Amino acid sequence: MQTSPSGKAGADLVEVAAGGLVWRGRGPFRKLAIVHRAAPDRNDWVLPKGKLDRGERPEDAALREVKEEAQVEARLGAPAGCTTHSKNGQPKVTLYWHMRVMRRFEFQPNAEIDQVRWLRPDRAIRLLTHPNERHLVLRECGRGARGSRWCFRGRSPRQDRLETAIAFARTHLNLLAVRAADTAPSAPPASKLISL
Repeated sequence: MQTSPSGKAGADLVEVAAGGLVWRGRGPFRKLAIVHRAAPDRNDWVLPKGKLDRGERPEDAALREVKEEAQVEARLGAPAGCTTHSKNGQPKVTLYWHMRVMRRFEFQPNAEIDQVRWLRPDRAIRLLTHPNERHLVLRECGRGARGSRWCFRGRSPRQDRLETAIAFARTHLNLLAVRAADTAPSAPPASKLISL
């Protein structure tokens, strides 16, 4: 399914966004960035992410959104998977990549994001507002969420392309599940989506 220049995909106008699991530090001292959205209709703790600009690749959008929201320059790592949900009947998918901080800027609160916190994964999981993001972080870190598992190992470009292709394939399957949940009265809720 191709995304349109406006970040929508296919005839069903699936909204596509991209973001990052942004890490600083290593091993047991590594911390994950989560941001607080300040808008009155949001007021939640989330992973940094946002919609694609016209003609923008998801990887570029993820890096741009991380820079805007967490106010860091990051290096793209392995795909971390995706989350899907439906808002006002419109399916939305967010693709995530692991990222490592290369440069930090002094945080300046704005109308969209008023706080950034760098937390151990177990604390980030507790603070994240949305279950699909908590599940993503938990899956990527393992159940011992302080854990040492880290997906920024030395990878070949072929491995990255393969993992990205798999993440996108799973995204498409989840989009079908979201559409089915929205159209079939007896379908399971969108929370019963394919585990990534």
